[in-house]
Amino acid sequence: MTFSLYRLAVGTLARGLQITTAFLLLGSTQLVAAPQVAATIKPLQLIAAAVTKGISVPDLVLGAGQDPHVIALRPSERRAIGNADVLIWIGPALEQPLAELVATLDATVLTLQTQPSLRLLETTLGLDPHLWLSPQAATAIADLLATALIELDPQNALLYTSNLNAFSAQMSAVQQQLTIDLKRSQGPWVVDHYAYRYFVDAFALPEPLVLRESDNREPGLRTVAGLRAAMAQDGLNCIVAEPGENADELRSLLGNPELRVIHADPMGQQVEANAFAFATLLADIAAGISACMGGVDE
Repeated sequence: MTFSLYRLAVGTLARGLQITTAFLLLGSTQLVAAPQVAATIKPLQLIAAAVTKGISVPDLVLGAGQDPHVIALRPSERRAIGNADVLIWIGPALEQPLAELVATLDATVLTLQTQPSLRLLETTLGLDPHLWLSPQAATAIADLLATALIELDPQNALLYTSNLNAFSAQMSAVQQQLTIDLKRSQGPWVVDHYAYRYFVDAFALPEPLVLRESDNREPGLRTVAGLRAAMAQDGLNCIVAEPGENADELRSLLGNPELRVIHADPMGQQVEANAFAFATLLADIAAGISACMGGVDE
């Protein structure tokens, strides 16, 4: 199944689950407003949207253009945090500037980097915070959120549970299909910002050559020179970069005007939040990495 056919299959599954949800809603009369969920970053909002489908719409705290490593909260973003009954965030490993504000909230706060149900990966710099980038992690995050919401909103427990089960089944299908698809194109690859350690682990991909580590700091001259040499030695002519990265600047930095730059977005900024959006995020990443793997000069 190609990535485009995979999306078609997800859409077919979506229509069936929408019918199921409609029947569940007929038997669920909301007497009070459901808890308001806020997610600091887009991927967590996409997972939350699957859990709260048919009940509420989760708010996104950090909008487009906000780097979670370096945050300057806008008034609207501060309000989104303040209005939340449930806040879901990675934790200080990613959104360090929010730590003091989060500590003052009168809300249920899910700090994912402290959850024992999530398998965390370490780097030489410490914890890699991009822990949402695997189907298993996404399912665990959805389970944590559903559990918290059922405690706050027991009258909608049936619908939260149904949504969680649907999302879990969706992630199992994603794991199976993308594993098959990625095996067809495995080979050496290069990444600009290494946000994909959990994705690599989930799908048993080869480790890439890396320009910027998980903290996304600018590389030093020694790192750039080492990557140039390694790419030249292996004949690699492609790099996976995030949408905001300037392709010409990367070509200049790496001394290769013919370098192919393939964009993939671990933050899913252009993905519309709905119950099936997180599957789209993972499929888009898989397509980008697959297009660049084995990118060797002919």
